[in-house]
Amino acid sequence: MLTVNEQLQKWFPQLEIEQLKPDGKIRFDFGNGSYEEMTLLKVSEPSSLAFTWDTNIMRFELSGTA
Repeated sequence: MLTVNEQLQKWFPQLEIEQLKPDGKIRFDFGNGSYEEMTLLKVSEPSSLAFTWDTNIMRFELSGTA
């Protein structure tokens, strides 16, 4: 669900990945016709995603459990 656009939108429906690669773009839909564009920093399918959000860096990493 983290790095596949159709699955990502089930988890975080406001996000849309435009280009799934470093320096690619993600759009955050505010729901009022306006968007914020963010830059992908890291993509490691299927477990890791990092991107800019304003002056912050958002990072998600998935791992299995033992």
